[in-house]
Amino acid sequence: MKLIIAGVGEYDIEEILQNASLNDLYYLKVKTKTEEYPAGVSMKSLGEGMKKWGEFADSSDILDDAEALLNLRSLIFLCRRHGGEKVTVDSANDFPLSAFAFETDENDEPVPADPTSALPASAPAGAHRADTTTSSTTSEPPSTSGSPSSLTSGPE
Repeated sequence: MKLIIAGVGEYDIEEILQNASLNDLYYLKVKTKTEEYPAGVSMKSLGEGMKKWGEFADSSDILDDAEALLNLRSLIFLCRRHGGEKVTVDSANDFPLSAFAFETDENDEPVPADPTSALPASAPAGAHRADTTTSSTTSEPPSTSGSPSSLTSGPE
């Protein structure tokens, strides 16, 4: 599965989660701490949050759930940092919602609650599998349900 930001780039989510740097994870955790979320965002909470996205009746519900939105912002930050951009959590997410989409593959497996569990125990650091599948573009967030929907669709 890929995250696409028009005019910015395409990011392989599985690769990002498996290869996030300790510095970026620490920065993310510190910068996402609030009274409402005193622990900040971690790999575990991000994985659990992404799993929760599939439980929403409509993908636009992500925009109405503060925790889901925080996890989405965190994922976008990690993607852009992995892509070599020196951005903050806020600046990484400073783009129009219409420029954002997920590219899914029919063979995509649900994102595990622990993203690091996708790597085999014997894999060397930095190892990741090659993506040899075909994909189609949708605005659907990662989910376990197969019903596509747009992040911007819904009652206005």
